[in-house]
Amino acid sequence: SYISLISDYSHDQITALRGRRVVIQGRDNAGAALQNRTIYFEPNPLAANLQDPATRDTQNYPNNTSAFVLNAGSSWQSNSIIYNRGIVTGGTQVNSAQFIADGLASMDIVGGVLQSPPAGVNTVWFASILNRLSISFSGVAVDGDTTGKIYTTQLGGSPLAAGASPNSVWYFSSNVTSS
Repeated sequence: SYISLISDYSHDQITALRGRRVVIQGRDNAGAALQNRTIYFEPNPLAANLQDPATRDTQNYPNNTSAFVLNAGSSWQSNSIIYNRGIVTGGTQVNSAQFIADGLASMDIVGGVLQSPPAGVNTVWFASILNRLSISFSGVAVDGDTTGKIYTTQLGGSPLAAGASPNSVWYFSSNVTSS
């Protein structure tokens, strides 16, 4: 699927990509030139009933954020996209993420921004729960509070230090296996 995002977009659900290749680019209104567009991750309206997509544990990890789940064989490519994680309330946000690998998947982000909310909110952008998630960044900036976990595996991983450059290749693996 090729998507030209000609305006900002608010996402408020858990969306699973099953073996799909998605190429999304921020474009001007004519759809011609690249232009920064923002994808806002909004609280999910099913917050009280939504399980955390990374842990599947509603009792200990209730979750009320939106996310994209990249299932096996999925590929997400983007250019000129600002990913903005909105402020969420209630529940424990540990192990929740905006992009979750539910199988072997890949992401390639060019000229984008990972924009976290103000301090005090634990931000987890990427998580792998069943198999590897490989990520390649080029010209990606980190904005907002970087004390939360910007990159992580299900087991925690290491947060990105404030001011550190994310522009490298990351591979996240989980110890969870399927039979």
